Amino acid sequence: MKLIIVDVNAAHKVFAKPPRKQWKDLQESLTRGKPFDVVAVHGGELTREYQGKELWQTCIELNRTGRMRLFKDSLVDGETQAVRNLGICKSNDTHVIALARVSHCRLLCSQDRSLQQDFKNQRLINPRGSVYGGNSHNHLLR
Repeated sequence: MKLIIVDVNAAHKVFAKPPRKQWKDLQESLTRGKPFDVVAVHGGELTREYQGKELWQTCIELNRTGRMRLFKDSLVDGETQAVRNLGICKSNDTHVIALARVSHCRLLCSQDRSLQQDFKNQRLINPRGSVYGGNSHNHLLR
């Protein structure tokens, strides 16, 4: 099973109905477990961002079916402050870096270039993470 963080800026594309061609394999993996065994993770600020969007019902269903895993807000929020204190993030998404550290997830789906750089920064995430950018990156889901 592969863990992935779906940033809120990409979630509307990943969970679009009907699925967008570029994101279809990831969406099917998250909703049906095929063609890849993928589970999304969330917690802390990312959960709160999801709750403010139309996709929250999709998240509830994924949680219920085990295709999405919640990490305690208190753990993620505490780690978020630790990441902020490092002062080396280029993005304003320290909560996503914190979630990766708490969950040990090393795969990100995001369209935020600064966050992508942070996610690949070994000083923030060790071992450094990878970024999933659509079906052309399906090798990362294996």
